[in-house]
Amino acid sequence: LRTKVGFRCPDESILFDPKNSSIRIEDGPFIDEAFYGSEIASFRDALAAIGVSVDVRHGHELVARHLKSHKNRATISRIYTYLKECNWEPANKTSNWIWIPNKKKSGEWVSPLGCVLHDKDNLFSLQLHVLDKYYDKKLLDFFSHVFGVRNGPSAEDHCKLWSTWESSVDALSVADCSAFWQFIAKNWSKNMEKLLSACVKVPVCTDGTMVLSKKEDVFIPDDLLLKDLFDKLPNRSLFIWYPSSSLPSMSRAKLNNIYGSIGVQAISKAVGKNDSLTLENVSPTKAARGKVINVGMMKLVLAFLSDPALDISAEERHKIVSCLLDVTVLETSEPITVGYSVKLSSGAVLDVKATRKLRWERESSKLYMQKSKRAPGYKE
Repeated sequence: LRTKVGFRCPDESILFDPKNSSIRIEDGPFIDEAFYGSEIASFRDALAAIGVSVDVRHGHELVARHLKSHKNRATISRIYTYLKECNWEPANKTSNWIWIPNKKKSGEWVSPLGCVLHDKDNLFSLQLHVLDKYYDKKLLDFFSHVFGVRNGPSAEDHCKLWSTWESSVDALSVADCSAFWQFIAKNWSKNMEKLLSACVKVPVCTDGTMVLSKKEDVFIPDDLLLKDLFDKLPNRSLFIWYPSSSLPSMSRAKLNNIYGSIGVQAISKAVGKNDSLTLENVSPTKAARGKVINVGMMKLVLAFLSDPALDISAEERHKIVSCLLDVTVLETSEPITVGYSVKLSSGAVLDVKATRKLRWERESSKLYMQKSKRAPGYKE
């Protein structure tokens, strides 16, 4: 029999009925009415007897078989709609069933495995085929149900994307970087930690530009003094970047846990301290703790730790404040000078030096302070 797609055996042909289908006669192996004349429909029973499919709704397997011969998105969308109405499902869902058009008025047939329905942050246009860019919303459920197309990029997709950025991108936009880490923070899990631990680079912001640096050369700024000192070094940033967000999942405490778990060091752990500079060889004297650690300070510290952005539980806050009761206060008549250094993956060593009236030694719970020079007759 002559059909719209060439000559076919009767059991490979369909009798077209425009009243019972949204499909068009040129969309599949429908008997060519222009060749046989409109009277062909009156031979319905005879055609059925030789194997022709005379019910358009039962010809979906034959239509699907010819789907990949088409290259027009409107035609293909119409066939998808027809297949959806017929509750058709393929024998092999991973075959190249999905047409992705391109700017050259052509396209390619791809596997559902490389597709997603949505990419709300527009990060994966080069890695995945995003179907809501090409097809009507009504067909997205069809792609999901029939072909198993995922709703959006997975954790594995994001980690592969980061790996691609590491090797091919010199700088990122703040929007892209924020969207990436928002997904990571929102969906953080042991599996994602395992996947992302393989990353080589992490984001830093240098002179307003978002760049990726080796994670061995980037640090979590858990010590404000050290951050201030190393931030003054010219032409580089040592500290991890944080996106601007009020979401609880994007708190600095949460991000610090994430960054730390994938291999970014805290600056307080990474620095070396030059003890020979401490106090410039002046011996300190022990002072009364109450001169510094008093009720007012306790309240200030508790208020600071209560900031929701820090995400610290009440129990942990009280534990931190309790540590202040074990502090030893030492006084010196001279300014306190300390040198710090950090070694980079290249072997280079960055040195900084600080002179302060106060110095907090976290590991030993000691607070060094320079004695105040009071005017004659001054009373506390």
